[in-house]
Amino acid sequence: LFSSTNLVVLSDHGLAQIEEEEQFYLEECLSDYSKVIKVVNLHSMLMVFTEPEDEGHVHFELRVCDQWAPMGDYEDTDTLLVKAHKLSEIPERLHWANSRFMSGVVLLTKPGTSIITRELPSIPSASDQSREAKQTGGWDPDTPQMRGIFMARGPAFKVNEKVGPIEIVDIYQVSCSCL
Repeated sequence: LFSSTNLVVLSDHGLAQIEEEEQFYLEECLSDYSKVIKVVNLHSMLMVFTEPEDEGHVHFELRVCDQWAPMGDYEDTDTLLVKAHKLSEIPERLHWANSRFMSGVVLLTKPGTSIITRELPSIPSASDQSREAKQTGGWDPDTPQMRGIFMARGPAFKVNEKVGPIEIVDIYQVSCSCL
C-alpha cells in the first residue's frame, strides 16, 4: 500500500503542560475592574479590551504586576512569566499589530504559564473549570513545544528522512507535490 499511496499525519501546533503553580488570575493585578470592558481568550494569550482613555492605566497595572515574576527554578530569572504589551509593542513576527480584532492591551505568557479570570466579562466564559486544564497551545510559535508534528510515508517521501521544523503554510505545497 505504501508503494502507491502517500500518507501524511500532521498537527497545526504543539501542546505544552500548564503548571498549576503558574496559573494567575487577571483580577489580582487590577485595582479597578470597571476599566475593563471584556477579556478574550485564556491561558497562553489574553486580550484586554478597555475604553481608549483607560488603556494606558490598565496596561501600566498589568505591566508592573508583581505576580508575573518567576518564583521557581528558571534559567532566566529576569524574564517575566507574563508580559503586558500595548498593541504597538507586540513582536512583529506574530503579525497581530494591524489586526482590527486585537485589543489595545495583550498579555503573552511563557509556555506553562496560564492566565485566567473569574470576575471579568470574558469570551469564552471563564469558570472554575478553567483551572482544570492540563495542556493547551497558543504560546509563541517559536517555542519548541509549540511545533506541530509532520510525518509522512509513501512514494513521494524519502525513507527514514528527518528534516527540521517546517512552517504550517508549507504544507499546501508539500501536499500538491504529492499529487
